[in-house]
Amino acid sequence: MAASVIKQLQMEDVLVVYLFFRQIIDANHESIAALRDWLYQVFKHSALLQVKLQQSLKKWRSLNSLSPTDLGSDLNMASGG
Repeated sequence: MAASVIKQLQMEDVLVVYLFFRQIIDANHESIAALRDWLYQVFKHSALLQVKLQQSLKKWRSLNSLSPTDLGSDLNMASGG
């Protein structure tokens, strides 16, 4: 049911950020995986996030090395918070 609601909202051009948790997927056991998933979903809709992540890459910093605090700040910034 949740997938249908997400699909419908996306067809109406509403930005929806979601996470489906599956116990059998190891990445789901870490909160940083959720933050990365949400940032990926917001990325194409946020010019601010695109610029911020490009700046991180220019500093020769791997995006995988960003801390949960960094990712949370980036997500908050991208959402206008």
